[in-house]
Amino acid sequence: MPDRERTVRVLALCTAWYAISSTQNVINKKFLSAHSLPVTLSLVHMLSIALYLPIVIGILVVPASPVFSSMYYLRVLMPLSLGKLLASVTAHVSIWKVPVSYAHTVKALMPLFIVALTRCLLKEKHPLKIYLTLLPIVGGVVVATVTELSFDFAGMISAVCSTLFMALQTIYSKKVLEDTGIHQLRLLLILTRLTLLSLIPAWVYTDSSKFFTTVWSNEGYANSPLLVVLAISGLLNFSQNVIAFTMLSTVSSLSYSIASSMKRIVVICVSLLMLHNPVTPINMMGMTVAVTGVLVYNKVKSDLNQQRIELPRYSSDKLINGRLTAV
Repeated sequence: MPDRERTVRVLALCTAWYAISSTQNVINKKFLSAHSLPVTLSLVHMLSIALYLPIVIGILVVPASPVFSSMYYLRVLMPLSLGKLLASVTAHVSIWKVPVSYAHTVKALMPLFIVALTRCLLKEKHPLKIYLTLLPIVGGVVVATVTELSFDFAGMISAVCSTLFMALQTIYSKKVLEDTGIHQLRLLLILTRLTLLSLIPAWVYTDSSKFFTTVWSNEGYANSPLLVVLAISGLLNFSQNVIAFTMLSTVSSLSYSIASSMKRIVVICVSLLMLHNPVTPINMMGMTVAVTGVLVYNKVKSDLNQQRIELPRYSSDKLINGRLTAV
């Protein structure tokens, strides 16, 4: 693909990604503020992926997934799906309880959790540079938390838990992809279907009665606007996942990480403009420092990965005429 055409495509994808994500967050916040149905929103999102993703898989002719044993489902895939469920529900609880801008600022802690979890669970060592990049992220989130005018403890804990579950899911999903060779979309579909098996009983227990009371009016007619909003939210969530996957396959890991961080900035700014939640200059400074810290972390992480890739090139080097020459 020519550079100009590729640049135009990436810009179009970023524009669509940012617009869809910002719109979805605003819609989700308004829905949850009005109806307090976080599990229902998670259920709709999972149903949308389960319905639409097979169509995309068919269009892209994605390779079939390997056959997994029952033990592998129980030991690996089911725990992964549970993490997906908890990440989704706690994310929606956080958006319900606190402003979207603050919830997304807390999600900037993702690198901190990934570094800590890979160190504890996988015994992976990280250089000092990585740990230093975590300082502005943590500092920015702390400043944003202390100065958040609409602070809610349950919302803050939910945002932190959501980020933790997302980090765990990221680490172990990557391990499954590497160990089994399954296509990422196939894995997403399997995990979504398994998540639904656990989410439906949870929804029946938590939200079902309130949902039906809200949907059906006294005259016996369905609340069509509410159902339309849920359908739109589900479609936007699915579209965001597809665009993110397309971006990942189009640009480098560093470019994707930067684009993802920029998306968070756009979501925060749009939510502040559209939802009018009060912020102070210090609060904005904390958000900016946290997101900037993520950008620095992504750059340092990418540079270190590039160094690891280039090092093996010189493992069989020979000294010829006093010069180091790769063979």
